[in-house]
Amino acid sequence: YFIPSYSKAKVVDPTGAGDVLGGAFLTEYLSSGDFLWASCIGVSAASISIEDYGAEAILSKNFKKRVIERSYEIIDKIREIYQ
Repeated sequence: YFIPSYSKAKVVDPTGAGDVLGGAFLTEYLSSGDFLWASCIGVSAASISIEDYGAEAILSKNFKKRVIERSYEIIDKIREIYQ
């Protein structure tokens, strides 16, 4: 699969985005076993992490909700690509 980026992200600080992507992907993949969904979770989490300095974005109360919402947007893009 090609996993598209979340193009609406506003980059403030990209430091650690790859670590966030890897951690979120692995956590979801080990939990669900769904490679595609875990990839969307990872990309979404990374896109949120770059929108603030340091770990502020991933420590916010609504982080999980935002990750899931963005993941659905990304999976919809993937469905459009592979239809």
